Amino acid sequence: MRTAGAVRGPASPYLQGRGSTSDAYFTEPATPLFPFGFGLSYSTFAIKSPELNPNPSAHVFNANDTFTISGQIASTGPAGKLTLLLFFSQNAPTKWARFERALAGFGKFAVPADSTGTAFSFSASVRDFDAYEPATSDYEVYTGTYTVWLATDATAAPLASWTLKVQGSYSWVWDFSH
Repeated sequence: MRTAGAVRGPASPYLQGRGSTSDAYFTEPATPLFPFGFGLSYSTFAIKSPELNPNPSAHVFNANDTFTISGQIASTGPAGKLTLLLFFSQNAPTKWARFERALAGFGKFAVPADSTGTAFSFSASVRDFDAYEPATSDYEVYTGTYTVWLATDATAAPLASWTLKVQGSYSWVWDFSH
């Protein structure tokens, strides 16, 4: 709901107009006012030369691997903070239906005013690609290819994207040590 005065649409799709079965409100779209990760930093930023290490084109990842996203952030305005989000999706074919995008990692970086290049770096784990496997009653990372991309919010265009090849799976272990 975007406003407190939104008028709820009919619960039955038979009472809605043709082709509007996904509309939840009469007065406004059913999308959120602000997407996940949206925020005001009061500055403008540009990402320069983002890279993923180890190089995904020369590496097959296993479930216990981690990888690092790094690059430079330039600002053309006042000092501010930028949150970068790393999303992933499993490429078809998949064993089970998966979300279109899921969060794998993030980093928040302070950038000085009129910076030409502030370094950023944060890590993510292939374990975060896991899904529940009903056959084993456990969480597993499925073998396949995954697309990961860097963005500033859930609906923003990717700043960079990579394809990762993942081999194998793992069993989730209750470990609260970190």
